[in-house]
Amino acid sequence: MSDDPRAADASFYSRALFEQSPFSTVIYDAEGRLLAANAAFERFWGVPVDSAPPDYNVLADPELERQGALPVIRRAFAGETVVTPPVRYDISRLSTSGAGRTVWTQGHFYPVRDAGGRVTHVVLVHVDLTARVEAEEALRLSEERFRTALRGSAVITSSQDRDLRYTWMHNPALGDRVRRVIGKRDMELFERTLDAEAMEAIKRKVLRTGESERREVLVYEDGQPRYYDLTVDPLRDAAGEVAGVICAQIDVTERRRYITERRRAEEALSMQARVLESMREGVSVTNEAGVIVYTNPAEDEMFGYARGELVGQHVTVQNTYPPDENQRIVAEVIAQLKATGEWVGEWQNRRKDGTPFVTRARITAIELGGRAHWVCVQEDVTERKRADEALREAKETAEAASRAKSEFLAVMSHELRTPLNAIGGYVELLEMGVRGALEPGQLADLERIRVNQRRLLGLINDVLNYAKVDAGRVEYVIRPAPVREALDATEPVIQPLAAAKGVALEVEACDQALVAVADPDKVQQVLVNLLSNAVKFTEPGGRVSVACEDDPAARAVRVRVRDTGVGIPADRLDAIFDPFVQVDTRLTRTAGGTGLGLAISRELARGMGGELTAESRVGEGSTFTLTLRRG
Repeated sequence: MSDDPRAADASFYSRALFEQSPFSTVIYDAEGRLLAANAAFERFWGVPVDSAPPDYNVLADPELERQGALPVIRRAFAGETVVTPPVRYDISRLSTSGAGRTVWTQGHFYPVRDAGGRVTHVVLVHVDLTARVEAEEALRLSEERFRTALRGSAVITSSQDRDLRYTWMHNPALGDRVRRVIGKRDMELFERTLDAEAMEAIKRKVLRTGESERREVLVYEDGQPRYYDLTVDPLRDAAGEVAGVICAQIDVTERRRYITERRRAEEALSMQARVLESMREGVSVTNEAGVIVYTNPAEDEMFGYARGELVGQHVTVQNTYPPDENQRIVAEVIAQLKATGEWVGEWQNRRKDGTPFVTRARITAIELGGRAHWVCVQEDVTERKRADEALREAKETAEAASRAKSEFLAVMSHELRTPLNAIGGYVELLEMGVRGALEPGQLADLERIRVNQRRLLGLINDVLNYAKVDAGRVEYVIRPAPVREALDATEPVIQPLAAAKGVALEVEACDQALVAVADPDKVQQVLVNLLSNAVKFTEPGGRVSVACEDDPAARAVRVRVRDTGVGIPADRLDAIFDPFVQVDTRLTRTAGGTGLGLAISRELARGMGGELTAESRVGEGSTFTLTLRRG
């Protein structure tokens, strides 16, 4: 027998480790018969070891055979250290009392050899996976990855004496060297998860108090963080005195990552649920069979149902289509969803009390649990459609009234022009002396009649022109229109008016090559209106000018008419283009006019694809800009 005290100590500590280990441990002989089990076995399984049948043999265990674990276990009895896959083991089926727990466990099998290398015993250590596997099944997350990570993690167990001088290390990673003695330096390398002083302080505390310490520690391996679940328990001798410590480390990096990912997934799902619950639009989820599996509060409220009352009902409960038409519409929607993944349109619906209403819906195809589902987001548009219909009817009524007004004005203008033209003809006949020679006073009276007849005829022509524009009956002949030609044609018309009033008319130079895309006659009509107004509202001694400019960047031609007249107040500037609007009726009473000239001019400009705008300051004059497309 060896005199080495360490050998005796090793025997003692090995036995103590077996008896006091926190892990359920079983020892079998080389043929698979059960020899011994420690106290942790009874705590783990809920039955004592003597509840096993007398003829029990692990190599013929029906539970292990049913789950396909025996081939792996047989390798351990052949001399190989093995770890079984997770097994859901019901020990009550095996125990003679019919009692015991059902757990998910993983078996670590270690062969023990004699001096000649022959396998004499096999040690089994159970690792409880129940909570871990149940969490996986409950959340259905990353099951295979988690098992793989779990199989790859090692349970590292070591024990030390009371003086922390000798260390026995028990580690599956050591292969068939189940136990060995390592020195202090090696132990410090092994316990790299904490610095040496901190680790020794934990052990000293356990030795002093006799109470276990457990904590999670972090270490960086090759720059990557790994987490270990560290447990330090007191190791007691036969008298119950603390004789040392036993340390166990389990790599829980993957489990921690799994828990973190699960928590993030739960938070994401919770956030999505909160978003759905707070949406103002109704949301429902329907399975392939057309059965509603989810509704948010807005959906229930929209259809007049209690919370969750729609769930489990067929989607047709929500709409008002006849059965045949409903089947056709649903088929069309599903066909489009399969083709594009989305359908947008309107549904004819009904509330629980039978009230019909219309929703605007967007249906999207998604996959849940490997099966197709439809998500419908919809809002009640009944009032909006009623408002749109009322607006459409009001618009049609207004358009009809506008057409009637325009037709009335056109007819009245035509009927009024006939007698006015007759008045003008009779004036000319009287001036020619068909009724005899006239005295100077009579000729002056005829001239007043002629002036007022022409003024009234001009007003009627304005009304008739506006009626045509307003009714959309103006025809445009759009072609290249040289701007200089339009100015030259306008000047002779306006010059006599300006001269008669004592207003200077200036036509600034305009490039002969500048061409607009417009109706030349309409351009001339607009310019005559603008220049006539400028002369009309400019005091004698004032000035009216017209100029053109090219804007290549905007592909536009601009003609500006400026005057030094009375100007327009800022609060009336936007209204001057409205029909029958006069800026200052005191001026119009002397200058004449219907207030239609600018309204007609803007509509003509827009009819040619252009625009007419104004700028003005009271007492300084106004500038009107005709913008046309550049040729």
